[in-house]
Amino acid sequence: MYTRLTALASRTAIVVLFVFSICLSVPALSAIIYVRSTGDDSNDGSSWTLAKKTVQYGLNAAGSGGEVWVALGTYPECITLVNGVALYGGFPADGGAWETRNVIGSPTILDGGESGSVVTVPSAATAATIIDGFTIRNGQADEGGGIYCVSSSPTISNNKITANVATWGGGIRTYNCSATIVNNIIVNNSAATEGGGIYSGGYCYSLIGNNTIVGNTAGSNGGGVYVSTPNYASISNCIVAFNSSGVYRQSPGTPVLRNNCVYGNTSYNYSSGLSPGAGDISLDPTFVDRAGGDYHLQVSSPCIDAGYDSVVQPGWVDMDGDPRIYGSHVDIGADESDGVGRTASPIFSPGGGTYYSVQNVAIACATPDAVIHYTTNGVDPTESDPIVTGTVLVDRHMTLKARAWKGSFDPSAVGSAQYIIVLSQVSNAKKLPANSPDVDIRQAVVTAVPTTNQFYIEADDRSCGIKVMKSAHGLMAGTKVDITGTSAVGSTGEKHINATSITDRGTGSIEPLMLVNRDVGGADWRYNAANGAGQKGVKEGSALNNIGMLITTTGNVTYSTTGYFYVDDGSKLADNSGRVGIKVQGMVPPPPSPPPGWTPIGHYVTVTGISMCFKAASPSTDLYRHIWATQVVLVQ
Repeated sequence: MYTRLTALASRTAIVVLFVFSICLSVPALSAIIYVRSTGDDSNDGSSWTLAKKTVQYGLNAAGSGGEVWVALGTYPECITLVNGVALYGGFPADGGAWETRNVIGSPTILDGGESGSVVTVPSAATAATIIDGFTIRNGQADEGGGIYCVSSSPTISNNKITANVATWGGGIRTYNCSATIVNNIIVNNSAATEGGGIYSGGYCYSLIGNNTIVGNTAGSNGGGVYVSTPNYASISNCIVAFNSSGVYRQSPGTPVLRNNCVYGNTSYNYSSGLSPGAGDISLDPTFVDRAGGDYHLQVSSPCIDAGYDSVVQPGWVDMDGDPRIYGSHVDIGADESDGVGRTASPIFSPGGGTYYSVQNVAIACATPDAVIHYTTNGVDPTESDPIVTGTVLVDRHMTLKARAWKGSFDPSAVGSAQYIIVLSQVSNAKKLPANSPDVDIRQAVVTAVPTTNQFYIEADDRSCGIKVMKSAHGLMAGTKVDITGTSAVGSTGEKHINATSITDRGTGSIEPLMLVNRDVGGADWRYNAANGAGQKGVKEGSALNNIGMLITTTGNVTYSTTGYFYVDDGSKLADNSGRVGIKVQGMVPPPPSPPPGWTPIGHYVTVTGISMCFKAASPSTDLYRHIWATQVVLVQ
């Protein structure tokens, strides 16, 4: 848990301690500006209720010595810090007191959208200019993709700096600075030239301590850290591992290295002329799950108790907000191990995203013999939830969560993946439960238009059809459409879609299915009476369900009246009217010169139209065959 002292100590990490330094343990009574993603920049930011919406507006509203507290969420902006203002992320979505702050549990993301340095530090900024508790990502700039800092001395602490790109200094670029860069995770950044993780240039007296610098790349040198001349940076207790190259010194720079773990960097660990510092080690730091982005230390890590204690300032915490120092000495890197094994976070394959078919998701854990529990309703899993034994079926929009347990180990963090399943096939939409908002159909063909408020669509492979409701849709048969909307079951028992959007995609055509009377309607198809999924079949139906599809059938007319008639091909079907045959909505055209008193009864016809259904009177739940005719041909 992050403590109020943490903030204070971070602000005062580089100070000259006077006799009255004990006063520093009491936080200053300065104004706090609050920011939430659901806020409004016209608010004054004086409370979570009156929070501002953007981080930059929050900073602009804060005075020197003030603070800006930011609730979890993604903030798509590049910001410029304000001198003397402390910026803190990691608060719950609805806000809260300092004690509720949790950087890991309430991720607060600054996303630069590849439109510049995500964070710019103003010139002459002091150590009281703080950025703490953010994920800083997707910056793209000439210098300092993640953070750009020139001629200033800010405090950069407890952040995750990732996926940033620059010519110099992919993650962080400092020049002529005395910055405090501590307890950060700096991973997967890239520089076209030097300094994939950190570029420290010019006259620099920065403290670079207890960072985990992993997986960064540089086109030239210093994939992990690049130190130019003249430079007197102190690099202590850092993990610099698995980068394109390790630590590079441009001669005659004289950085001071102490108790770092520099290991597994591709081109080199230390550049020519740069020797390991006192207490440096070159051993695998053994992360819990590097591939999965879990940079906690395993209990066997050589980085545990291997750091340089004198660097640690009062109130320093690690990446989880746990206090330093735990054990005989401080650990190397951003994690301070508590001596208990940690289970790796579950990994989803395929990962979350938008898919156009049902997915079978594998959930794995890098910790051997871990047991993974999962949920599909967005709730954090417990050990009473289902255990992963194979793949998990994802056939609708879903937030899949998983957590792993192993014996005496700490359970893993909760892994989460959000899936958007775009049901481009009509059949996939039809099998959704009633009232599901997840309908997203692509390239379906309009087969019939009974009214201005409804029409029928069918997959172009003639596998399935369904009714769509949309007021004043303006469509014609033969139009290809994309449709989003909500599934529903009407009073007739027929599944349909309440469309929210319709996009014209050109034209198409569907040939009707030729069916005998008995096969019209068909049997249940993936039907679930409890939630309305699928389509209930007609009474005594045994064929493949074809309700909603364009069909053709034939037979003799057995009954006729205004607006509808019955047709029978010898199947001798009956509905609740007692009449023989299938009810057809439409009229039989007379012959060119009908004799006086002519009726269609007894005449043979071909009927093309939509296979529909209607429900029997309550309490019966039976459905009966019904055709809405688009064409009736009098054969004889």
